Amino acid sequence: MSKQVAHITLLNELAFLYELSLSIGKSLDLQHNCQAFVNTLLSKRNFDVCSVWLKADIYHSLYPDSEEQRGKKGHLLYAQPAFCVKKKVMPLEGIIFDILANKDFISISFPNEDFEFLLDNEDNNIGALALFRLRNIGYLKFFTS
Repeated sequence: MSKQVAHITLLNELAFLYELSLSIGKSLDLQHNCQAFVNTLLSKRNFDVCSVWLKADIYHSLYPDSEEQRGKKGHLLYAQPAFCVKKKVMPLEGIIFDILANKDFISISFPNEDFEFLLDNEDNNIGALALFRLRNIGYLKFFTS
């Protein structure tokens, strides 16, 4: 890669990060910030589905009147496109989450029977999924076919 191409790529990525930073922080509402972040991200990257999941204890502290299940679960906070995410609760147990405890992200190619529970929509089961750990509050999921 030539230096000029590398510099242009770097500038494009910095501009993208700046655009992402401008899209959030205009509100104290977590769901609004997730929506702004995800929509900006999807407008610039080639992902089919993006979803933000909170761990049950965080979710229930933000939404105490929620009737969602407690325990080792992830609760859907925001998804785009919303109709692609049929499940609102995701189990957070198993080897994948043990690995994520020590890593920031993991990617999985599909079809993959061992990790089908991570798919938001059974209709979209050929492609790749990336799962990013959001420190100790939840996960950010991307799927592309």
